[in-house]
Amino acid sequence: ERAYGLGYRIYRALGYAGHEDHRVLVTPSDARPDTLALLATDPGGGAAGTVTLWFDHPEGLPCEALYPREVAALRDDGGRLVEAGRFATNDDYRNSTMLVARLLNLIFLYACRVQACSHLLCTVNPRHVAFYMRKLHFRRLGGECPCPRVKGAIAELLTLNLRDYAREVRSAH
Repeated sequence: ERAYGLGYRIYRALGYAGHEDHRVLVTPSDARPDTLALLATDPGGGAAGTVTLWFDHPEGLPCEALYPREVAALRDDGGRLVEAGRFATNDDYRNSTMLVARLLNLIFLYACRVQACSHLLCTVNPRHVAFYMRKLHFRRLGGECPCPRVKGAIAELLTLNLRDYAREVRSAH
């Protein structure tokens, strides 16, 4: 509840969620038993950041509503897919690269090591694409389009090959 509440507060402040969203930001995909909402807390126990993971499912991934061909192509190549979304940080941690790194590390460990996923997908605002590509090694998979999950804000689909990322981490460390 705290993770979904933080997502709601941040997305509402950005204009991506409205009053009708009942103080938490959830979708039907959040009701799946394998959905994982992560909450990072600060030393005082406050909500610092959150991200949600949706694992591939017969009903599909949330990003498939916008990018069905791109997601299908990864599946057709034998990919085990996971989507990360609803990434949000408390204002006190907005520029914390440490928080982003820790959340990404948790995503990687759980998605790659526990769930054996091969590709991480996410839809992001175009102004964040360069950061995801430069710092986090994502690549573009789908072009810009309006995303109804965030009140029609423009999104792009990015992907990270988790196996390649694991090799990069091993060689760097």
